[in-house]
Amino acid sequence: MDLMCRALVIYGTSYLVAGLVLSIPARLQRLARVQPMRSLYLLYILMFLILGGFLGDFVLRDRVWRWVALFLPLCTGMFVAQRALFPASAHIEWPGTAPRNPWAQAFLWIRDNTPSDALFALDPYYTRIAGEDEEGFRAIAERSMLADVKDSGAVSMFPPLAEEWLKEIQVRADWRKFGVNEFQHLKADFGVHWVVVQQPGVPGLTCPNQNQVVQVCRLN
Repeated sequence: MDLMCRALVIYGTSYLVAGLVLSIPARLQRLARVQPMRSLYLLYILMFLILGGFLGDFVLRDRVWRWVALFLPLCTGMFVAQRALFPASAHIEWPGTAPRNPWAQAFLWIRDNTPSDALFALDPYYTRIAGEDEEGFRAIAERSMLADVKDSGAVSMFPPLAEEWLKEIQVRADWRKFGVNEFQHLKADFGVHWVVVQQPGVPGLTCPNQNQVVQVCRLN
């Protein structure tokens, strides 16, 4: 334990110095995208593991009621918070089971039934829609999509992407008012052939998949 803690002090200090070196001089700011302070993730994980070990060894010990008194409110609070944050998704998503979230269901249908090189368009703020539960389109559907608001993180690391990112966001500023003509403009300007829209959908679109919340539509 002593050896590990000493190593973590050296580890944390080294990356702190690296962070200062890359962040303060203007000529080195381009190297800040390396993000040396992300090293703290490992330090925090080990710090809490060590803290938990000391807590169990010196405070909780072999007293069952102490373990219950600590973990019952802790687990209850985490459960309540998770249900509040992700109300439309299963509390435990077992491997091999179909997702309960309608957005995730649509994304899985896209993965299994659309061309691998298909380009999609969604509401640029779709992860903020109630019930979407921050289900990531690219990760689940394994398809490309026009930029969305959360891509701002990548833009902050790679500024040359900013102009294209902003263009793709702004062109869909009135997404919820889009009709067939606006979707056809997306097809002509960006090569979009598929869109994911909320129910009740948009008249005139061909939608081979839909559920109670969203529709997956092909632009003809």
